[in-house]
Amino acid sequence: MPTIDFNKPIEVFWALTEEVTSARFLRAQIAQVGRYEIEWRNKRWTVDVDNLVIGPTEETGFLAEDFQVRNVAAN
Repeated sequence: MPTIDFNKPIEVFWALTEEVTSARFLRAQIAQVGRYEIEWRNKRWTVDVDNLVIGPTEETGFLAEDFQVRNVAAN
């Protein structure tokens, strides 16, 4: 998985439909090395070390592995 540069804009890519939506980096998670949080779809989401969205930070039992965080592609 490519390294994400949080000094540049990020987006979430949905592999199933190739939909791309904007997101915002919030913070690294201290308790889970390599995981971080983003704001996406008006919620806080946890992202794993492979830049795959695990699910909403405040909810359990949700897995969104088809969603990948990446830097916005240059035009």
